[in-house]
Amino acid sequence: MNNRNVHSHLINKSGLPIDSDTMQLMFLHCIASNKANESTISGLQELYYGCSENPLAGVKAVKLELDAKATAKVKLEKIQVYINKFTYNYTGMQFFPIDRSASLDKLRETAKLIIEASLPIKCLEATVLAIFLTQDQKEFKRFTISFSSEFDGQTFRHVVLGVYANGKYGALGLSRRSDLMYKPLEFPTLATLIHSYAVAYAGHYHRLVKVKLGLPIPHQPHLFETLPWKGIVVTRNLFRRPAEVKRVLDQYSRVIRGQIETVYLRHPNVRLPALSSSTSGGSSGDSLATRRTLNHFRKSSSVTTTGKRCMKRAGSDSVNRKQSKILTRLQCNNTDHILTPICEASKPVANSEYQIRI
Repeated sequence: MNNRNVHSHLINKSGLPIDSDTMQLMFLHCIASNKANESTISGLQELYYGCSENPLAGVKAVKLELDAKATAKVKLEKIQVYINKFTYNYTGMQFFPIDRSASLDKLRETAKLIIEASLPIKCLEATVLAIFLTQDQKEFKRFTISFSSEFDGQTFRHVVLGVYANGKYGALGLSRRSDLMYKPLEFPTLATLIHSYAVAYAGHYHRLVKVKLGLPIPHQPHLFETLPWKGIVVTRNLFRRPAEVKRVLDQYSRVIRGQIETVYLRHPNVRLPALSSSTSGGSSGDSLATRRTLNHFRKSSSVTTTGKRCMKRAGSDSVNRKQSKILTRLQCNNTDHILTPICEASKPVANSEYQIRI
C-alpha cells in the first residue's frame, strides 16, 4: 500500500498452486514483519524449496454437516466451528483474492475454492465463506460489519458477518483475537453486539475509528447482484455518546429485521455513503458517492423536501409509481412530512435529517 500508516499485507494473484515467485515474496514479507523469528522462517523457506514434491498436496477438505432440526444458535455455532478448522492465516499473504465489487455468484465460486484448497484464511475470506455457508439458512438475516481501528499510528481493518435470528444477534468470522470474531447468537440488540466488539478493541489497546454496517444480504440474489457492504457508517465521535449510538443502531436494526424500509438519522457523525455532502435542493445525478454505490442505491425522481433527500435501493419494489407521485406532490407543496410505504401516517422530519429508502 502507498499509505505507510495503513497495515499492509500481500494478496496472492497467481492462483493455486502458488508459484515460486509469490512464495518468495511471502517469505520475505514474513521475515520483514517478524525479525525475531527470522531464523525459523528461513528454515521453513529452505524446507519448502528442498521438497521434491508439492508440500501442500494431500490436504483434505473439511466438511460441514448441519441438522435441519437444530436451533439457529446451534447452527451458528457449528458453522463457526467449521470456519475455525481453516485456521487464521499468519503468513502476511492473503491466499484468495476477494473482489468486494464482485457478484454474489462470483463470490460463491471463491468460497468453494477456499473449501477445496483448505488453506489458512483471513477475516475477509472467512466472511465470504460464512455468507456461502449460511446461504440456505433462511432463518438468518445477514449483514456485514466492517471495523477500522488505529494502533501505534497504523490503521487496521477487520470484517465479520453479522447474523440475526429469533430475536437475537450474533456474528461469524475469523481473527487473530478470539473476541474479535465469533459472537454467539445471544445479544438482544444490535447495539450490544457492536458494544462487545468496541470493548474487545479497547482491551487490545486499539482505538475504534469507525464501524460500517451493510444492508441485509439476500438469500436468493438476482443475477450479478453484489454484496451491499455500505448501509451506515458510525464515526469515532459518535462513540463518545453511547445513548446516541444505541438510538441509531436500534433504528437501523429494524431495517436489518425487515420491519421498516426508511431510516431517519439526525446525528452528523453518522455518515451515509450513498449520499453526497451537499444537501441543497435540485436533481443532481452526483448524489451517489461512487459507481459501486449504484449497485445498491438509486435517486428516486429527484425528490427533495426542505433539504432532505429520499433514496431507494435499486430494483426495489417497495416504492411504486403511485408512491413516487405522492412524494413528488409533497415536494411541490413544500411540506415537512414524508410518507413511507410501510406506514401511511406522515412523520415530521427535522431539517438536518437524512432519509434513506432501502
